[in-house]
Amino acid sequence: MSTPVAYQWTFDRTPFGDHDEFSTFSVGVYQWVPKSSGKGLKKSKTIRVVGYVVEPDKVYERAEQLCRQLNESGARSDALPDWVQKQYSVPKPAGMVIPRRSNDLAGQQVRSLRLQIMEEELLPLGFVKGRDATYVRRRGDQIHLIDFQAHRYGHEFTVNLGFHYLFIPPAYKDKPISLSEVHLLDYRVHERIGRFLPGGLDHWFRYGADRAALRGTLQRCAAESLLVLDEHGARWRDPANFYELLSGDRHGIWHCSRRHLTLGCVAMRLGRLDEAEQHFQDWSTTFFYPGEKLLFERLMNSLRGFRERPSLAMECGTVWITA
Repeated sequence: MSTPVAYQWTFDRTPFGDHDEFSTFSVGVYQWVPKSSGKGLKKSKTIRVVGYVVEPDKVYERAEQLCRQLNESGARSDALPDWVQKQYSVPKPAGMVIPRRSNDLAGQQVRSLRLQIMEEELLPLGFVKGRDATYVRRRGDQIHLIDFQAHRYGHEFTVNLGFHYLFIPPAYKDKPISLSEVHLLDYRVHERIGRFLPGGLDHWFRYGADRAALRGTLQRCAAESLLVLDEHGARWRDPANFYELLSGDRHGIWHCSRRHLTLGCVAMRLGRLDEAEQHFQDWSTTFFYPGEKLLFERLMNSLRGFRERPSLAMECGTVWITA
C-alpha cells in the first residue's frame, strides 16, 4: 500500500473468497485528511461505489475514475462539488439473475411505506421532509431531527435523533443553511433511539415480510421519537439547563460532537462571555477541517461585539438555521 498523502483521494480494494455470500459489494472512496491532533492522517467520510462480485474490476475501475476526477478538481471532502453523488452504481452484468435470498420487504417498499406514514405522523406536527430519510422541525430556538437509517446490508433500520439550537453552527458549515438542508451530520447533539428504550441499547428494527407489522413498527418509532424530543425540548427550553448538563462530567445519554464549540455558543447566548471565549479557545486547538478557522474568527468577532452590548447575544445573536 502506498504512503497516504494529505488531501489525496483513493479507495480500498475488497478481497473475495471462492464462495462469497453476496452478489454485490461496495468500495469506499475517501480522502486522506489531517487528524485533529495534527499528527498523521485519517480517512474522510466515504463515497460508495457499488457493483457485482462477478465483475469486481468494473467497480475498481469506476472508483479509480472517480478518484482521478476528485483529485484533478482539487475537491475537499468537507466541501464536495455539486456533481458528486453519495453513491455510484456499476450496471448489472448482462443476463445475470440474482436469486432472492429473503422474503423481507425490499428497501424501496420500506421507503414508500415510511414516506406515507411520516406524512401522517410527523408533517402535521411541524416537521418538514429534509435530506435523505430525515425529518426536521423548528420549535422556538430549537431544531429537532428524526432520521431513518437503513442497514448497509438491508433488512433492518434504526432511528437517529438530533437536537440543535438555531444559534449553534451546523457541523462542517461556516454559513447559515435552511431547515430543509439540515442533515443528521449537522447536529451537535444526537443519539440513536435505542438508548431511550428499555435496556438503553442500540437497536435495529427488521423490515420483515409483513407490511402491516412494519407499519406498526414505523408508527411506534415516530411516537417514541416524538416523546424523546418533546421531553428534552421542554427540559432545554432554557439553554442554561442544556449548558449545565453538557458542562458536567456526565453528559447524559446524548452524544455531543465538538463539545467546546457547542458550549461556547450556548455560553455566548447566555451572556457568559468569559466562559464562551475559553470554550472557543479550547475548541481552536482541535480544528480538523479548513472552514473551522474561518468559523472561529467569525465567532470571536461576534464575541467582541457582544462584549460591548451583552444584551445582543441574549436577544438575537447569529441564526445559523433559517426557516
